[in-house]
Amino acid sequence: MQTAQLEKYGHLPGTLGKAVEARVEIGDRNMQELFSFISKHEGLSIYALSKKIGWSIGKTNYLLGKLDELDVIKKVQKIENNRFQLLIYPKFWHDSLPIESLKELKELMVKKGVVKG
Repeated sequence: MQTAQLEKYGHLPGTLGKAVEARVEIGDRNMQELFSFISKHEGLSIYALSKKIGWSIGKTNYLLGKLDELDVIKKVQKIENNRFQLLIYPKFWHDSLPIESLKELKELMVKKGVVKG
């Protein structure tokens, strides 16, 4: 996922190049772990996410920025008890489809017997 960083520094010789590769791999694993966690715990704030997953707010916020760049999460603003909250939800492939396409997809699935109408 973080190929730009790997392209920039991955050519370095020896230990330094390996260290960059390892950091990129760890970053990718962290992003995957965070997305998986968000998928199971939808609608949490950044603060709540960081506390439940056991990471700092900075690390969580940084990785959320990376996931947002990949367009795999959506952020919903909410005001609760006169406080602004930014809630995080996963974005799946069907979230990007226009409503007409979703209706056509459902009709096709009903026609094929995959789901009941």
